[in-house]
Amino acid sequence: MKKLFSILLILALCLTAFTACGGKTEPSPVPTAAPTAEPTAEPTVEPTAEPTAEPTTAPSEADPIAAYADVFATYATLLTEGWGGEELMAHDLPLLIMYCVGDAPFDNIGYLLLDVDGDGTQELLIGTLASDEFYAPIVFEMYTLNPEGSVARVFSSQERARYYLCEDNSFLFEGANSAADSVRCFYSYAAGTLTEIPDAGAQPQTLSYIPFSQLNF
Repeated sequence: MKKLFSILLILALCLTAFTACGGKTEPSPVPTAAPTAEPTAEPTVEPTAEPTAEPTTAPSEADPIAAYADVFATYATLLTEGWGGEELMAHDLPLLIMYCVGDAPFDNIGYLLLDVDGDGTQELLIGTLASDEFYAPIVFEMYTLNPEGSVARVFSSQERARYYLCEDNSFLFEGANSAADSVRCFYSYAAGTLTEIPDAGAQPQTLSYIPFSQLNF
């Protein structure tokens, strides 16, 4: 009987050991974090200098001789070639010129730079140095400079439509279609524009023109 009990005890111990061995589980693998990419620095862009605009010269600061160069060149050509009425009309220039050139064109036709309206821009006036009482006071043409520097003609005189600069820097205009049909009026000048004003009794003045012979063409 003791032998049977010993056998059963041994069997029980073996069974217990077997069960313990079969229930053992392998430890689950611990997940590892995926490697993260190192952030790459954005390429830095070197700042570029802003382009600077070239300084522009205001008409009042420009060299007036250079600013009116095209007008001077035209007059140099007409005085050199001795343009008559046909050529003057073709170039829209005053016919009065051909009556005043005489034997010394570059000495008898002249120019004057004058800031007529006091805005800092010098206007260009063309006239004659001849002593003739009729032609001497007439302003043949007047030019000015626009704000961007381009040249603009303000007026051009003709035999029956003449402009005179008065002592107060206003302009007298005298025109006539016939002896019985004439007009006489005054204008103020500002910023390239003539504006009619009442007759204040201003008198025309004879201007001291500089002869074209003194220009270096």
